[in-house]
Amino acid sequence: MKSTTPTDLKILDTIYNMYYERFATFRKEDQSRNDKIYVPIDIDRIANELKIDPDIIFGRLYYRLNKIHSYKEWDEKLKTEIKTDLFANMHMHQPHCIHFPLMASILADLKDNQKKFLISTWISIISLVISSLAFSFSLLF
Repeated sequence: MKSTTPTDLKILDTIYNMYYERFATFRKEDQSRNDKIYVPIDIDRIANELKIDPDIIFGRLYYRLNKIHSYKEWDEKLKTEIKTDLFANMHMHQPHCIHFPLMASILADLKDNQKKFLISTWISIISLVISSLAFSFSLLF
């Protein structure tokens, strides 16, 4: 099952597409999970979709993306620090859960950065072509 390593953007986009409906249709009466925010995900299913070993997906989510995007906040009422994980290896007795709204926000930022990169790249290519043409014409005339 060897494949190229998917980017963070590809992994999160795949999760978003696979689990958005499950997130959006959650009802409090739903007994399949504990809350709306943390959506259980199937690492093997995601890995199969991306044609890569499941341990790579787990590692990227748990050891990299979770470390970068999880955060802590002080709760004044409880007088304690509350940690919010992007990827919870275990959340309220449910394995492998993703904080779906946080993931969607990270995904939107990644897509926006990719769009900016592509626009900059195309502007550079067009500038290079125009400069090359101008230089060629200056040599000819």
